[in-house]
Amino acid sequence: MKTLLNHPHLGLLILSWWIADLAVPILCALSRRLGALDRPRGHKAQERPVPFVGGIAIFVALTGSLASVLRFTSVEASLAFFGLLLGTLIALILGIADDFRPINAVVKLLALAAATLALAFFGIHVQIIPHTPGDIPNLILTLLWIAGTTSALNSIDNMDGAAAGVSAIAAGSTFLIAWGESAETAQPWLSFLTIALLGACLGFLRYNARNARVYLGNNGSFLLGFSLATTLVFARWSEDVLKSAILPCVILSVPLYDIALTTYLRWRRGAVRSIREAIVYCGHDHVAHRLVAFGLSRTQAVGVLWGLGLLAGGIALAITRTKGPAGYLPIAAGYGAILVALACVLARAPIREITAEPAPGPASAPALPPEGSSPRSPRRRRRRAGATLADPHAIRT
Repeated sequence: MKTLLNHPHLGLLILSWWIADLAVPILCALSRRLGALDRPRGHKAQERPVPFVGGIAIFVALTGSLASVLRFTSVEASLAFFGLLLGTLIALILGIADDFRPINAVVKLLALAAATLALAFFGIHVQIIPHTPGDIPNLILTLLWIAGTTSALNSIDNMDGAAAGVSAIAAGSTFLIAWGESAETAQPWLSFLTIALLGACLGFLRYNARNARVYLGNNGSFLLGFSLATTLVFARWSEDVLKSAILPCVILSVPLYDIALTTYLRWRRGAVRSIREAIVYCGHDHVAHRLVAFGLSRTQAVGVLWGLGLLAGGIALAITRTKGPAGYLPIAAGYGAILVALACVLARAPIREITAEPAPGPASAPALPPEGSSPRSPRRRRRRAGATLADPHAIRT
C-alpha cells in the first residue's frame, strides 16, 4: 500500500466533491419549483425559505463517484458493499418522506429495524457477543447503534454546517484508519466509501457552512447518520472486542456526546420524565446553543464542534496504533475526562429561555425556566415541561 493517495482514492475524493458541488444548485432550483422548502416558522431562525435537499445531493455524489471510479470484479466479492449502499438509500427515502409529511417515531424505528435486517442479510452487523442463537443480541445492538447514531446526527443538525462538517471529519478519520499502515492492515472498501463520503460532504458544505443556501433536511441527517453508523459496523477494527467497541464511539463522539448530554440535562431539570418525552422533545439547548449562550457566534460554535471532531479523530488514530488495553484505555479515559469537564462547563451555560417548536394546536409553548433557577412544584413543573413537547412525529432535535 502506498503512503500517498493512489488513483482510486484521489479520483473518488475529487469526483464526489465535484458532483455534490454541481448537484446542489440543480436540486435547489428543482426544490424551489416544487415548493420543497423549509420555511421560517416557530423555532426556525432563518429569514427566508431554504431548500432541504442536502441528503439527495450527498447520495448522488457518493454513489455517482463510486460507480464511476471503482471496478467491481464480482458481485459476491462486493456484496456487503452494495448492501450498505442499499441501506443508505432506504434511510434517504425515509428522510425524504419525513421531510414532506412527518412520520411517527415508532414507524421510523420499524423502518430502521427493517434496514438493519437487510444489512444483516449482507453480513453487516455488530459482532460483539459470540455464539448466540440467530445472532439476535448482535442484531439488537446493531439496531440500537444505527438508530442512536441516526438520531444523534439528526439532533446535531441545528446550525449551519454543524452536521455535515462533523460527518466529514468522522468520514476523514475513518478513511485514515482504513488506509492502514501497510497492505495487510488496509481496508480498501472501507477507505473507498469514506473518502467518497468525505468529498460529498465537502462539496455540500460550500452551500451549507455559513448563511446556508441549502439544508440537509431529515433526508440528509438520516443518510449521514445511517451511512456512518453502518460504515463503522462494516469496518474490521481489531480482534480485541473492547477496542472494536470503543473506536466507533470515539469517532462519532461529537454527535453522541451532544445527544447524551442534552438528554441528561433535560432530565435533570425536569423537562423530560420518560423515554417518549426524551425522544420527541425539541429545544434550543444543544451543545452549540450552549456555546452561543456563552457569547460565541454561531459560526464559532460550529467551529468548536468541528474542533472536537478533529480531536476525536486524533484520539481514534492514537487508539488504533496502540497494542493492548494498557495502551488504549488510558487514552480513551483521558478523552472521556475532557468531555466530562466540558459537560460541567456547558451545564452552566446561561440559557435564559429554551424555546421549543410548539406542538400542533392554538396555544404556543411557554418557555422553560432558566437553568439553576428556583424549582417549581413537581406538579407545575410537569405541566410546564409537558407543554414544551414538540411534534411527536420527530425523531429528535
